[in-house]
Amino acid sequence: MAFETGTVTDYRDLMDKLHTFLLAEGWTINDFNLAGTLTGVSNLNVTGPGIVGGQRPNVSIQTSANSGVNAYAWKVCCHQTYVSGRAFGTQPNNSPIHYFLLWPNAMTYWFYVNDRRLVVVAKIGVYYMSMYAGFFLPYALPDEYPYPYFVGATTNQLLVYNQPDAGLRTFCDPGPGAASYMARQTLGWESIQNANFSANVVDSYSGAGNEGAVVWPFRNLQVEDDFQASRDVAWSFFRLMRPLLNGVMPMFQLHILDGANETLAGVLDGVFITGGFNRVPEQIVEVDAQDYRLFINVNRNTPKHYFAVEEA
Repeated sequence: MAFETGTVTDYRDLMDKLHTFLLAEGWTINDFNLAGTLTGVSNLNVTGPGIVGGQRPNVSIQTSANSGVNAYAWKVCCHQTYVSGRAFGTQPNNSPIHYFLLWPNAMTYWFYVNDRRLVVVAKIGVYYMSMYAGFFLPYALPDEYPYPYFVGATTNQLLVYNQPDAGLRTFCDPGPGAASYMARQTLGWESIQNANFSANVVDSYSGAGNEGAVVWPFRNLQVEDDFQASRDVAWSFFRLMRPLLNGVMPMFQLHILDGANETLAGVLDGVFITGGFNRVPEQIVEVDAQDYRLFINVNRNTPKHYFAVEEA
């Protein structure tokens, strides 16, 4: 997996850097135009190399801005194929549109790219915004599940990045609406929701995940609020886990539980849940000679809100 980190001047420059990085990693650039102003519309449409004998991921990104409220974002979606000349969001079997909230000033960024998917993390002050677009790793062969898409970002609408709302989240523990989606084997899109919108800026889990799909173990298929219910034991354990008796902090793959279909669809590629006790965002930890970088769920800097990304 290829990795890059650096700084950009604004959310438009971030798109330019991603375009250059994807091109260097063998992705096909179907369409790219960078607007001359911050509020102008920039577009990036790319196709990943995929795997031998498998399908290729298609991702579209477009900038969106409302300078009056200081709201800037990428709109992100995936689709089955690319057709030249089609407007953003109208490609074949296009996913719902997700908003990756950013801003018009300098940011530190991290790109994680392989042949099947891309992950972007951007730091705005103490806020870590993150997105995932492309294929997850399904519990099926390529001919059985040709387009295992997972696409997730911050929220389902254009908002300022530091909007005080529990619904603004990472793709690992996604919020409501169109914040994250998966493509089923039938190519139908299913919403993935761990949390709700709420004025409570930390977490609001009541009623989330009783239908549709969730990302486990950040969320289980239960309707109880937070970890109040006794049968939420598995979920609350992972939320609160501390180091093992030998001092090692465990990491677990993030699974997609498709509740409506009653199936375990697969896992996110190169992204893991881990505890944050005695850890800090951006810290690199090593497991079996492999490096992983730690991030948090937007600005939620408590042990239960950490996740790790495999870093080459």
